[in-house]
Amino acid sequence: MVTTTRRGALDLLSSLLGNAGLQLVGVVTAVMAARIFDPSARGEIAAAVTWLLIMSAVADLGLSQSVPYYVARKVRAAGSTSIALVVAVSICLAPLFVFLPGIVGYRLSASALAYSVAGVPFCLIISYVGGVFQGESRHRLLTLVRLLGCMPYAIALVAAAVGRYSPDAVLWQALGLTVTVCLLLCLWSRRSSLLSERPTLQLAGLLTSYGLRTYPGNLAWMATQRIPMLLVGGLAGTASLGYYTVAQSYAVIPFAVASAFALMAPGRIGSCSGADSVKASRKLCRFGLLATWGVVVVLVPITNLTLVPVFGRAYEPSVGPAVLLVIGAGLFGQNFVLSASLRALDYPSVPSFAEAAGLVAVLISCPFFVQWFGWVGAAWATVVGAGIVSVLLLIFLRRCHNSRLLGLERSSA
Repeated sequence: MVTTTRRGALDLLSSLLGNAGLQLVGVVTAVMAARIFDPSARGEIAAAVTWLLIMSAVADLGLSQSVPYYVARKVRAAGSTSIALVVAVSICLAPLFVFLPGIVGYRLSASALAYSVAGVPFCLIISYVGGVFQGESRHRLLTLVRLLGCMPYAIALVAAAVGRYSPDAVLWQALGLTVTVCLLLCLWSRRSSLLSERPTLQLAGLLTSYGLRTYPGNLAWMATQRIPMLLVGGLAGTASLGYYTVAQSYAVIPFAVASAFALMAPGRIGSCSGADSVKASRKLCRFGLLATWGVVVVLVPITNLTLVPVFGRAYEPSVGPAVLLVIGAGLFGQNFVLSASLRALDYPSVPSFAEAAGLVAVLISCPFFVQWFGWVGAAWATVVGAGIVSVLLLIFLRRCHNSRLLGLERSSA
C-alpha cells in the first residue's frame, strides 16, 4: 500500500513538473512571438497553428484516446497500428484539408496552409508515441516526447528573433523541425522495441471502434476552443486575433495543472477493476479539481499586474479577456480531468455528448457576442460553452460511479 501510494505521488509529481515545463515553454514562445511580431503578424501565425490543430483533430479519429487505453491493457501493438492508421488517413484527407479553410471562408497564406496540412501526420505520430508512454504510466518519457513535440515552434521563433525572419519563414522552419523530430522519435522507438510489434487489421478495427466513440467529443472540445479564435480572426481581423492569442497564452496555467491529473487517468484508473476503479477515479477528480481551481483563484487577481510587463504594453487590451480566459481555462481543465476519468472507466461516449452541448452553445453565442462586444465577446462565449460542459460532465460522472457500484453489488449478491 505504501509503495503504491508513493508511486502514485511520484507519478503525480513527475506529471506536474512535466506540465509545468511544457507550459513554461509555451509561455516563453508566446512572449517571444508577441515581442518579435506586431499583432497582425502574430495573428497570422496563430491562424496557421489553429488550423493545424483543427486538421489534426479531424484526422485523429479518436486514436489519441485509443492508444493509451489499449496500452494500459497490455496491447503492445497499439502504437505501431495507430501510426499506420494515421498515415493512411492523412493521405486520404489531404485534398480536403487543402480546400477546407477556403470552404469556410477563411483565407490563409500559402505558407500557413502548407504548415497546417503537411504538419498533420507528423504531429499525430508524435502524439501517439507519447500515448504509448501514457498508457504505460511512464510519465517522464511522456513529458520528454511532449517537450520534443513543442520544441520545433520554439526553435523557429528563436531563429526569427536572431535572424529577423518573416512569419512565413517561421512556419517553414517549424514544419521542417517537426518532421525531423517525428522521424527521430520513430527511429528511436523502433530500435528500443517500443514500436516493434507489427500493425494488425484486427487491432486497427479495435482502435478505430473505441476512438470513434471519443471522436465527436474530441472534435467538439477542439471546436469549442478554436471556433472563437477563427471568428475573431474572420470578423475582427488578425490584429484582434493577436490580442486574443496573447490573452489565451496567459491563461494556460490552470489547464496545465489539470492536464497533469488527466494524463494519469488511463494508467491509474484503467489498471484497476471493480470498485477500485471508481475509488481511483474519485480520488483523481477530487485532487485534480482542487488543484486547478486553486491556481485560478491565485491567478485572476494578479492578471492586470503581470500580463503587460510580460507580453509588452502593446498587448494591454488583452488584460480583461485574459481574466475571463483564466476562468475558462479552469473550466476546460476541469472538463479534461472529468472526461479522462469517464474514458478510463470505459464510458468514452459520455464526454462526447457533453462536449457537443458545449459546442452548440459556443456556435450560437459566439457570433452574437463578437458582434456586440468585439473580439472580447469570444472570451465570454468560451466561458459559457465550457461551463455547460462542466455541469453535464459532473452529472454524468456521478451517475457512472453510482451505476458501476450498483452493478458490482448486484453481481456479488
